[in-house]
Amino acid sequence: MNLYPVSKLHFRHNYTFSTTYGGNENKILSIFYHIDNILYICTMPAKANFLNTDKLKQRYGKAESISLDEIYRFYKSVPKATAHWRIYKLVAMGILQRIGRGLYRIGTETVYHPEIPKSTKLIYQKIHQQFPYAIICAWHTSCLNEFTVHQPGKHSILIEAEKDVAESVFNFLSEQNKEVFFNPDKEVYQRYISGKKEGIIVIPLISQSPTQVVNDVHTTTIEKILVDIFSDNVVFAPFQGNEMRNIFVTAMQKYTVNISTLKRYAFRRGKQEELERYIAKLDLRQ
Repeated sequence: MNLYPVSKLHFRHNYTFSTTYGGNENKILSIFYHIDNILYICTMPAKANFLNTDKLKQRYGKAESISLDEIYRFYKSVPKATAHWRIYKLVAMGILQRIGRGLYRIGTETVYHPEIPKSTKLIYQKIHQQFPYAIICAWHTSCLNEFTVHQPGKHSILIEAEKDVAESVFNFLSEQNKEVFFNPDKEVYQRYISGKKEGIIVIPLISQSPTQVVNDVHTTTIEKILVDIFSDNVVFAPFQGNEMRNIFVTAMQKYTVNISTLKRYAFRRGKQEELERYIAKLDLRQ
């Protein structure tokens, strides 16, 4: 087989021919076909606006999410391979952001990183030294202030530890601090924690929780925060009702929330269907 430079039309013609008759030409021409698509996209003049960004924003600018099938239909005149590369370029340009598996939204991706107070980091470091192989997630409820209307004057340091070591972590912290509580119920929270300026709460970490590392501390993510507040009305008692709505709306407007991650973690907590119904009622594009 002789290989020589040919046009895009030639590649498409031969690709169709080779898939009909099979053979090694099928594989080779398939490779050249996809390479040709990539080169075609990368060398398109910017002024030609082959991505149709203005029309894309106009059509989907107010949509909470855009599915892969919707993007395929939007670029219906090109093969799916070309549509995939256009999506890649739109994400790189900050026009599209990924919010889940096969889900997108107009706008630049903005990742949430919670502020880690010094007190939280010091406690995390002590725990990590004592339990170097345990998975610990540490965060401070003051990070919710940017999402709430009313700013509570009392907060908690949350230490989430693997189930097998959670009580050991609690005992370790109790030797050094008086205001430490383990997986409190509603009565304990109201009687002993709600009035504290800054208590330490140790709770078992849900397996496969979405976490991240910020400032050398293994901590929470925006998806985890939203699901935790929705699922636990004891530890997060000050953030229920209208405040929870404010937190959800502000967080989902200000930051990129991965819907797939959110649903997966909600499923782990047994709250997926309830959470989906709750989010569906929110006006996230107000």
